[in-house]
Amino acid sequence: MAESRRVPSRRDLLIASAACGLAAASASIAVLAQDQKPADAAAVEASPSWQAAMKLVTGDAKVVEGRIAMTVPEIAENGNVVPFDITVDSPMTEASFVRSLRLYSTGNPQALLATFRFSRDSGKAAVSSRIRLAKSQDIVALAELNDGTFLTATRNIKVTIGGCGG
Repeated sequence: MAESRRVPSRRDLLIASAACGLAAASASIAVLAQDQKPADAAAVEASPSWQAAMKLVTGDAKVVEGRIAMTVPEIAENGNVVPFDITVDSPMTEASFVRSLRLYSTGNPQALLATFRFSRDSGKAAVSSRIRLAKSQDIVALAELNDGTFLTATRNIKVTIGGCGG
């Protein structure tokens, strides 16, 4: 006796492939989210100051001013949406590249604003985004190079509304 098999319709195949794609994307996002969180994330969140949060990353290494270009507004009319552009001067080669770029605030309740990771394949160590600032304060960029050295730059932003105005 011959078995009758139902041939899946195009709709069935699209639904099945979308479900597989969604599952794979969810798994990838979960793995990436784990990779983005530092091993000492609880310590960073519990840090009483931006200096202490930065010290968790740098340890006793010397931090050098320079090679970081930061473009931020001097006055932010809305502290909820403050744009920034940061570029680290690096050849991004096997011998010399930026591993990570962290952004700290000196006046927000949580000091670490963002962490960006790079590799030599990134081509350029540059980021553009927006941050939220509770009040007028400095923001500090910290770049970690592949040889273990750290670069930093600081800019002051005066927040007029959307924060405390101070």
